[in-house]
Amino acid sequence: MGKKYTIKDAARIMGVPTSTIRYYDKEGLLPFVERLASGYRIFTEKDIATLRIIDCLKKNRYVYQRDTSVQQLAGTRRLLLTAEI
Repeated sequence: MGKKYTIKDAARIMGVPTSTIRYYDKEGLLPFVERLASGYRIFTEKDIATLRIIDCLKKNRYVYQRDTSVQQLAGTRRLLLTAEI
């Protein structure tokens, strides 16, 4: 089993505030993130790689519609899971 990160750790690694990650989750872009019984989000290295893609798309002004973006990002996540990163 790989290393697990809290939202604070993930935000630090990415160089963004935790509120950014919470916003992505609220917008439905992180349905894959594990949650503990307490509700805390737990991120894997693959989750953080996906977060980096989301953040990159945002920074490059990628315009998306919420429903299609989740499908596109899910496809991107599948590619990441099969790639060696």
